[in-house]
Amino acid sequence: MSNPIDEVIAFFSEWTTMDKLRASIRARFTPQTVWDNVGVSTTVGVEDALGFLNRYEEKFKPARAEVIIKHVAATGNFVFNERIDNFYRADGSRINSVIAVGLLEMDGPRILRFSDYFDARQSGMKPAS
Repeated sequence: MSNPIDEVIAFFSEWTTMDKLRASIRARFTPQTVWDNVGVSTTVGVEDALGFLNRYEEKFKPARAEVIIKHVAATGNFVFNERIDNFYRADGSRINSVIAVGLLEMDGPRILRFSDYFDARQSGMKPAS
């Protein structure tokens, strides 16, 4: 079995473009993966997660992204991370910079659950009502 921390770091390193992020979700999520963007959206499965990304892309038009991992730790198959997610337009200007704390439950390279905690106002996404 692969190292859960290494798999999570690899997952976030795949977030360079929206197409690569979509490919990563297709490869790493399962039909039952729960992705909880707490206070904004909860998705179940690959197609639901891709729908969330498509809505984000329609609203913000990101050309590229970078994820800066500040801290990462694991216990068993659960990986905690603190990070900064930066999204940029094609002209290089930054759309947003989101400080997030996440918890991922891993099964090898597969993500079973991804809970993300961040200030939705900071991200520009509308909080769930």
